[in-house]
Order: sequence, then structure tokens, then C-alpha cells
Amino acid sequence: MNTKAIELLQSEEFAQQVADSIVREQEWEDRYVALIKERIVPLSNAEFTALVVRLCQWEEKYEEMYYARHIQTTSNLFNAFFEAVSQLGGARPCNNEMFLHEKYIYKGLTFKLYIGQGSFHRITMGKRLIFQSK
Repeated sequence: MNTKAIELLQSEEFAQQVADSIVREQEWEDRYVALIKERIVPLSNAEFTALVVRLCQWEEKYEEMYYARHIQTTSNLFNAFFEAVSQLGGARPCNNEMFLHEKYIYKGLTFKLYIGQGSFHRITMGKRLIFQSK
């Protein structure tokens, strides 16, 4: 690496730009979460379930597109949706289920986040699996 690049990376100006970028990204996520919450709260359980199924179908295509490139990821939309549900549903006890990190129940659906050597989301209705991320 040349010295100008090293100086730039070590500068306070660069550190401030990175910090500002992180703040902007969090502000956008907060806006998306608020908008999603505003839209899903008035839905009936059946409408909410239909929305989740459609979102999961889209998310599966999104994940497959990246997985084919050897990238394991979830979309920003799905992450914002999961965050909105976590705020609306409230945390539930994890009951000693292996690698279960978070669990929320909202409008009859159970949303879980598992973390081990990787992470994945699982959405169920009772014992029926609706979606599981890669």
C-alpha cells in the first residue's frame, strides 16, 4: 500500500466519514422498521400470514441468487421486517433449544433466529415450517 493510502486510512477525517456512514445506515434501517410496523399492525392474522409467505418466497429467491455465488446473506428488507416483528412481538424464552438466540411470536407466527457457526432465521405457524433462511 502506498503512503498516501495509509495516511488516509489513519486520518481522523476518514474515521469520521466511516462513523457518519454507520449513523446514516442505522437511520435508514430505523425508518424502514417504522414503516414496516406501520403497515403490518393493522393487518389481520390471515393477511399478515399471507404477507409473510409472499415475503419469504421473495427472500428465498434473493438468497438463492447470492448462494449460487457462494455468499450466505439475507436481504435488508427481510432484516428490517424481522426487526419490526421483534419489536412488536416481544422476546420469548428460548427453552434450551440448541443455538436459538432470539424468539418472537406475533400474530400467530413464531420467528426465531439461530446463531452457531453461522446464522439462520426460521418462521413457523404452530409446527408447520413457513420459511427457513440458508
